[in-house]
Amino acid sequence: MSPFRFAAPAALILLAVSAAAAQPLGTAFTYQGQLTESGQRANGLYDLQVCLFDSPTSGMQIACAPDFPDVPVADGVFAVALDFGAAPFNGQQRFLELRVRPGVSTGAYTLLAPRQPVRVTPETLRASAASAAPWSGLTGVPAGFADNVDDVGAGSVTSVTAGTGLTGGTITGSGTIGIANGGVGSAQIAAGAVGSAQIADGGVAAADVAANSLGTGQLADNAVATAELADNAVDSAAVQNLAITQAKIAAGAVGSTQLAAGAVGLLQINTAQVQARIAGTCTVGEYFRGINADGSVVCEPVPGVPRITTVDDPASIVGFFTSIAIGSDGLPVITHHDGTARTLKVAKCGNAACTRGNTLTAVDDPSINAVGDYPSIAFGSDGLPVISYHDLTAAALKVAKCGTRSCQ
Repeated sequence: MSPFRFAAPAALILLAVSAAAAQPLGTAFTYQGQLTESGQRANGLYDLQVCLFDSPTSGMQIACAPDFPDVPVADGVFAVALDFGAAPFNGQQRFLELRVRPGVSTGAYTLLAPRQPVRVTPETLRASAASAAPWSGLTGVPAGFADNVDDVGAGSVTSVTAGTGLTGGTITGSGTIGIANGGVGSAQIAAGAVGSAQIADGGVAAADVAANSLGTGQLADNAVATAELADNAVDSAAVQNLAITQAKIAAGAVGSTQLAAGAVGLLQINTAQVQARIAGTCTVGEYFRGINADGSVVCEPVPGVPRITTVDDPASIVGFFTSIAIGSDGLPVITHHDGTARTLKVAKCGNAACTRGNTLTAVDDPSINAVGDYPSIAFGSDGLPVISYHDLTAAALKVAKCGTRSCQ
């Protein structure tokens, strides 16, 4: 337990100044208190520290006075002159925290509690500050200031010059200052200063808007309605790719009346969601099996009806040494020898009976050798044809590995 005890100050007054009356009063004030040690009124010399806080406990330390060494204490009473300047006293409560130790000691100071509130006398320091008397708080204002206008010095302005963006100056007598053409730019307009209420109907035309000057960040939701858009005002060149998403189109907003004739074609639809226009027919002896995503029809021979189809019939003599296999798509692939051109050919059928959609490819067509005798075809694990055949001229065995199902 601390041996020191501290009583409330007996006095707290401003220091008198012996200089002439014209000198400022200063910011120092006298603090007087009473100190006891071990239950007895203290006597002797003591070292003091004094700091100013904004709260009776914890809070923020505002300022500290210089240390006071060897302060005389008689019958417990002492007095010190404190000077924290005028700034800390702004009308808010302030509290003094004192620390003490015997004057002959070099040890730690003992904190005296509680902190002592600073009474109103030091707050008179605020009277010298202009902020203590705002214009709106004055009473007895002279008649010349009753309209809040200082009429003193009227006529002292000799000229007014038009600044940046203005026109009409320099004025030395009377005149009008106005806004010059082009005088108001984006730098002169605060964010959000111009809304729909500030723009007259038809006040902004296409010629007033620079290309690409309006992005999504400049337009609030629902800021542009149909009444603000002239017919054909927005075309495809004015809309970026993917700029209009489903979230920006209200349910039912686009109907047949909003789409020009021919505006939506095969390129504008997703065939995974919308069926393309159906085109094509099935030949005699075929039946309609289905529709492809692109609108083409799928036809198949009528089961149980024999069909004989000429797959390759050029001026050449073809069809020697044929070999056939069925691909993973269920369609035949036929390899054969062209006797006139002496080449190896492959026919890929477009349906199961080879009646439509067939393709013919010369897989090996050298300029000298006769190739393609005795071919044999099979499909690899990748679903692509592999063909073995005889090179008659070279008397060699060859293998052709196709890169597609049709060997094209």
